[in-house]
Amino acid sequence: MVKAILTDEEVETIQKGLFSLMTSPGTNSSVREAATNLSDWLRAENAGHFSDWNDAEGDFVQAGIDAREDSKSDLANDPIEW
Repeated sequence: MVKAILTDEEVETIQKGLFSLMTSPGTNSSVREAATNLSDWLRAENAGHFSDWNDAEGDFVQAGIDAREDSKSDLANDPIEW
């Protein structure tokens, strides 16, 4: 994922465009839903709700590696050399 840095003004402009798309009578339901989801995500991202996810991802991967190492003795024919 490429992280883009947007100014508050740019976020506001995008939000206005998404709102216009969501409220337009000609917008079908799937496009409206996609615009709503993008708007919600953008607000959460801009508020910093995802800023610690990289740490969580690393912890999750490490837990998987640790679990594999713990069970390695049970896997006599493990095709992967760790």
